Amino acid sequence: MALAEALVSHGPRVPGTTAHARAATWLRAQIRARGARLAEQPFTASLEGRDVPCVNLAGHTGPDGPPAVVLVAHWDTRPWCDRDPLMERRGLPGPGANDGASGVAVLLELLPLLPRDLSVATVFVDAEDLGRAPEGYAQGSRAWVRTLAAPGPRWVLVVDMVGRADVRFRPEAASMRAAPWLVDRLWHLAGTVGAAPWFSRMPGPELIDDHTPFIEAGHAAVDLVDVADPAWHTHDDAVSRLDAGTLGAVGRSVLALVNEEASHAAPESPPRALSVGYHATVALSHERSLP
Repeated sequence: MALAEALVSHGPRVPGTTAHARAATWLRAQIRARGARLAEQPFTASLEGRDVPCVNLAGHTGPDGPPAVVLVAHWDTRPWCDRDPLMERRGLPGPGANDGASGVAVLLELLPLLPRDLSVATVFVDAEDLGRAPEGYAQGSRAWVRTLAAPGPRWVLVVDMVGRADVRFRPEAASMRAAPWLVDRLWHLAGTVGAAPWFSRMPGPELIDDHTPFIEAGHAAVDLVDVADPAWHTHDDAVSRLDAGTLGAVGRSVLALVNEEASHAAPESPPRALSVGYHATVALSHERSLP
């Protein structure tokens, strides 16, 4: 909770703003303080026809070399709260507490706990939320995916909007096509660490999120995401709505998944279920939508 509060305290983390730069400096220090090897990837994102400077920040743990596992959260905030109930606030950026800061807080908390015999890249991607159309989302993860050498990681897990008190995480549809076995492992392990009340087997909708570029590139990627947050893209997405119990449940579940991989106890993964030629912009003709 303290990490989420600290990140939100910098102000809306919109690329190209002073608050964004302050948050990046804070995030770099947090990664280093947890004993991870910091790697930076500056890139330029497109925001309504203009270029804005962005940076992906990764903390590498375990042996040197290509990561066996990739954990992802986005740290930027949306430039507009276009779903806010008050019309006069829709052109203004919001706090981005659940939508961004919650995932960052969980992964930062896990950094010093990750097994040191497994190569893990914990990637805090920028420019996830700049879109009004499908191609505008996940610009940071799209840039980072291009750095992956073949054959790539064993799997990728994205955590996004993982702090709401009354959330029930549902399997996201594109994740189920790309890596149903990984969804099943995560949901099963959540039950073993006391997090079952936060996880539902009811199928969820398909979203464009930071897992999308990984899936398009042929990687096994799953999005653990709150598909029904009523404060999504509104000014109500504040720290006061975050819940320590939810953050803890997510953290324990993700750590159990990584520890299982490191212990070599993970079941052999079946062939990926990714549809040949899948492309999210074609599969989704509109913005990612919540039910």
